[in-house]
Amino acid sequence: MFELAIAIGLYSYLILCLGLLGRLTFYPVTILSVLFWGFFTIVKRKKGIKIGWGSKRKFFADSLILFLLLILLFQAIINLIGALGPELSFDALWYHLTLAKLYVSEQRVFHIPGGLLYYSAMPRFGEMLYAAALIFKDEILAKLIHWGFGLLSALALWSLLKRYLNPRFSFLGITLFYTLLVVGWQLTTAYVDLIRVFFEILALTYFLLWLEKKGNWLTKSALMMGFSLCTKHLGLETQAIFLILILLFSQKRMRDGLTFLMISLTVALPWYLLSFLNTGYPFYPLFTPWFTCGQIGEWEHFLAAHNPLLFFTSPWSTTFHLDNLLSPVFLILLPLVLVKIWKQTRIIKITALYALLGYFFWWLTPPSSARYLLPFIPALILVSLKTLTFYRKSVQQIALGAMVFACLLNLGSRALATSKFLPVVLGQQSKVEFLSQNLNFDYGDFYDVDGFFKENIKENDLVLIQGIHNLYYIDFPFVHESWAQPGTKFTHLLIREGDLPEEYNQAKLIYENAKTKVKLYELE
Repeated sequence: MFELAIAIGLYSYLILCLGLLGRLTFYPVTILSVLFWGFFTIVKRKKGIKIGWGSKRKFFADSLILFLLLILLFQAIINLIGALGPELSFDALWYHLTLAKLYVSEQRVFHIPGGLLYYSAMPRFGEMLYAAALIFKDEILAKLIHWGFGLLSALALWSLLKRYLNPRFSFLGITLFYTLLVVGWQLTTAYVDLIRVFFEILALTYFLLWLEKKGNWLTKSALMMGFSLCTKHLGLETQAIFLILILLFSQKRMRDGLTFLMISLTVALPWYLLSFLNTGYPFYPLFTPWFTCGQIGEWEHFLAAHNPLLFFTSPWSTTFHLDNLLSPVFLILLPLVLVKIWKQTRIIKITALYALLGYFFWWLTPPSSARYLLPFIPALILVSLKTLTFYRKSVQQIALGAMVFACLLNLGSRALATSKFLPVVLGQQSKVEFLSQNLNFDYGDFYDVDGFFKENIKENDLVLIQGIHNLYYIDFPFVHESWAQPGTKFTHLLIREGDLPEEYNQAKLIYENAKTKVKLYELE
């Protein structure tokens, strides 16, 4: 698993190199991909990925494990159906896929100024993978990449759990994780959260091995943490947690802490350098007006969101909030954990502290979506299931029944949520019809629902766009108002609702659509 993670990280950086060289085109990316993954396959053909089944006969004789395998199989298929459908999710249409599409259209990786795509200055590990995907196909391949990271995260979680739990509880743990509603939703999008989860599960696994065995496990943990930093700035919170744990539990605090910090930051250094060169600040947009106003809000709102009482009530509100969708299983197990945590081994106690610190940082830095808790859920699962083994069998059986029931309930819920993709995946509904019915045009999505733009906007035209937020499905030459340069000559103006700007009061209205809420003007 470590070698595969390193290979994925190197491949993302190689795509970045092609982008910086202005060679983000079909043939260079194809040649690179075939050579790189062909070489990796040859090197790894004898080793493979060791899952660690133990005694297979005994393993497959366990009816609960077989039932959990069946749940996992159905969940993977349901998620795959969602991944094979067109993208609908906000952040993917806002910047994950839009950035990748702009890079491919320009054949290079570049900085986009302004207030809409300020994410172009942040680490873009996943967007590099998506850019390669868009060269070969459309957003479906990008979604399949994220779906694949869900499977890799489940395998990584198995490699963590099997070190401390028996096969039955280990499989229960990955089933709990994989059937979480928020995980199921993520598996049907081209977001990057599960990329971060994959690397941080491995980082935690190697960190715990280092605490037990020392050796080079700390280096491996730091490398994985570095790739997490390449994916999202939120990885800085996890890095801080690891540094806290090193300071608390390492005998050589300063040396080990500096080692972990330097290795992880070095892995992500190219992204920080690019951000510095483009904005003058390596961690842009953290603590800048774009981030502070858009993400946290004014100080009074920040303080209101951090009432100390909310620290204790947030698990409840998060679990039952429709926008977060965490399983109530963790609330049910929490009292059991609190009673028996003091009897656990040192490693389990440290893992519990890791999960608690993860929750603290999540609460400290809103917006507090449950998907930002995902990297810490594996630690919570390990602690909860390990603690459960300290109870008598009757308690274990009741808890097992509740957890399996929750997994089945989540499975059914995801099946219902994903059913809308079936007609378009099976070819019974066109992509145009599907997107026309399911995109959120009231919230800034765009799509050429009637083909007008395809028929009337030519390759030598240039459309200035105002008021439209999510630009991925735009397939004609355009510049958004947030990064338009003074003096640029435009042939058309596309606006979403609102009045025509005064400087274009002579423009001629040639198209409007009540469904998508857009108007197109021809400029003289």
